[in-house]
Amino acid sequence: MHRRTALGLLASAFAARPAFATPHRYDLDVKQSTVAFTYSLNGQRMTGRMPVATADILLDIDAPARSQVSASIDAAHANAGLIFATNAMKDPSVLDVRAYPRITFVSENVTPNGKGARVTGPLTIRNVTR
Repeated sequence: MHRRTALGLLASAFAARPAFATPHRYDLDVKQSTVAFTYSLNGQRMTGRMPVATADILLDIDAPARSQVSASIDAAHANAGLIFATNAMKDPSVLDVRAYPRITFVSENVTPNGKGARVTGPLTIRNVTR
């Protein structure tokens, strides 16, 4: 058997095997990343933002269920769009950002959803996880 034929057979064998992609870790630029939220104030829709403090993203495009996402949100630096709304949101009666400056999320399930994915899991705010 010639070397070229042997290499061709070897390449064919590998090409016929199913591809087992491994999950890839992604770095999120936390300086450029925020979580947006909406709320209603006197019947008017308002938008606020909270900076992402940390994120750990492991994506498996071929098997989304093996993907994992966790994030920590900097509630202490949240902005509700209006100073009085921001102050009220950070107040001890709402988020209590002095005692609980971070909001955390850890995925439990990642499922394909159209061109994207649905990521579900518990969210922890003020040491309460739901």
